[in-house]
Amino acid sequence: MLQKIAVIENVGRFEKALPTQNVRFEKCTLLFGENGWGKSTIADILRSLSRRDPEIIVGRKTLAGGPDQKISLQFDSGRANFERSSWNGAQSRVAVFDSLFVNDNVYSGDTVSSDHLRRQYGLVVGEKGVKLVRQIVSLDEANTENNKIIRALEAELTADLRGIGLAAMSLPDFQGLEEDPDIDTAIAEKQAEVSRAAKSKELKAAAVASTFFTSIRSDDLRLNPQPDGRRNCR
Repeated sequence: MLQKIAVIENVGRFEKALPTQNVRFEKCTLLFGENGWGKSTIADILRSLSRRDPEIIVGRKTLAGGPDQKISLQFDSGRANFERSSWNGAQSRVAVFDSLFVNDNVYSGDTVSSDHLRRQYGLVVGEKGVKLVRQIVSLDEANTENNKIIRALEAELTADLRGIGLAAMSLPDFQGLEEDPDIDTAIAEKQAEVSRAAKSKELKAAAVASTFFTSIRSDDLRLNPQPDGRRNCR
């Protein structure tokens, strides 16, 4: 059992807190004060000791305070001291029932959505269970986001199929096509074949025009006299 707080230095609001008299904790001891007076700091000190987690104290270093943090708590079994960013001395398991305890041990959902109208509101009690439920919620959110990405990609693929004239091919059929590792080479060969065909058509068209003009010879021209004295060239 905690008997008294001997000293708290450079932790939260307590730049250097010493007891003004020999005040000891009883089985039921009330700490009261306005917001920001250090009640939560004391709760974090006890939580840090119970968990042997010095980071809780280090994270509450007093602004513009001295270089070192120091805490000394008197228990029935001896003193527990926090010095040089670590706990030493008596080990005491302290349970702190505050808002952080509720957050760590009771899961009732962070938000109330329309889905709660369709099913029972979930409630999980216990730190281990809360961690598991939060993992499930995180995975569910990630899965929802992945499904959105998949739907967007499917819509994009469907539009591409229509754009290249394959509207009759369904997306599952397209996805079922086997991958061709030489597809780039095949595309290059087809493009070269199309280019050759286009050039062949151009050459044929040029040859026909040349044949047409060379077939007209000067000896094919005839002058036909007309009644009015003019002549036509045929």
